[in-house]
Amino acid sequence: MALVLPFTFVDGTLADGVQVNSNFTYLAQQIEGVSAAAAGNDVYQAGTVASTDWKPGEGKIVAGTGELSFTTFGGAAWLPGPVSGLVRTFTTAGTVEKLKPPVLPGPGGYINVGVELTASGSAATVSVVSGAEQTTAGKAVENPAPVSSGKLRVRNVIVLNTAGSYSINKEVDRRPWAMGAIPNPTFVAHADSPVFAQPGDFIVDSFGTAGVVNLPATPPINAMIGVYAITTSTRIVVEGTPRIYGDFVSAAIEIFLMQYQHVILRFDGTNWYIIAGEPKREQKYEAFVERVAGTEYEPSATRPVFVSVFAQVKGGNNIGITVGGVEMAGPGPVEGASKADQSITFICPPGQKWKSSVTGVEILKSSYLTL
Repeated sequence: MALVLPFTFVDGTLADGVQVNSNFTYLAQQIEGVSAAAAGNDVYQAGTVASTDWKPGEGKIVAGTGELSFTTFGGAAWLPGPVSGLVRTFTTAGTVEKLKPPVLPGPGGYINVGVELTASGSAATVSVVSGAEQTTAGKAVENPAPVSSGKLRVRNVIVLNTAGSYSINKEVDRRPWAMGAIPNPTFVAHADSPVFAQPGDFIVDSFGTAGVVNLPATPPINAMIGVYAITTSTRIVVEGTPRIYGDFVSAAIEIFLMQYQHVILRFDGTNWYIIAGEPKREQKYEAFVERVAGTEYEPSATRPVFVSVFAQVKGGNNIGITVGGVEMAGPGPVEGASKADQSITFICPPGQKWKSSVTGVEILKSSYLTL
């Protein structure tokens, strides 16, 4: 884009100081105005959070009025300029007090209050905006107020009204440059169900009865969520198209935790993967399948398998099982000319094969249970 300066000068002519200053002022204004349409959160790249990054401290609330304060808010923050969205440093106040949300929840209600910055000159002012009232903390997390025009959302604060007394139920980091980070898990106790989990949550349920934890449909890549079941059982449900993968789990839309079980899940941009812990095992015995004597069978290449074999054997023979070339102990030969039912159970290690060397068999079949 070509710029036409307000004043031009002729070689060999002494430039007027006021005109030079006007030209520089105009040039600075034009640079600040570049890409005005780019203003907003997308000027940042997803990255990691360092201990030295600018971060507003945890909020406090006045129980009687709902006013919010942040005593460790200050520092130099990289923010988009008020016109262009070009990122530069702004100074925020060290202490921010008496931020009154425009709307507060009624008794028993929750509201998501957004904390926003407006860059002005070399400083950044702080304001708050309220979402719609919700019946649970999870729904409040899922329903924040829209980001105000020309402002930058840095935190969401879930405000709860308990019989006229306001408290902070939860805080969510909304700094745009933190969206690709792997935050340290924050332990969050929940007594209400369902819970709408957020990246960085380690949810400790205290539902009392079976509850539900919903995983977000579109979390940032590398997001982690943990769930620990203290009471009865907890069902973890996927929102949207992602699926859950892990031991015994493939493309699942839900998993279950029994009492004292836990899982930590990490999002790869498409699906959730269990990276620690284990959900309730859901495997069952498979139906019996007909087998052929002398033929080797490999139940699993990766998991040990409990094998149950049944045979109807003619007199003078036995079931004769070998696993990985090693003969297993089993019932002795059937006496006389009669026939008899025989069975044997054993564990077949991963990648190993088993077979029955029986002759004179009328029926041979097996069932598997993956361990």
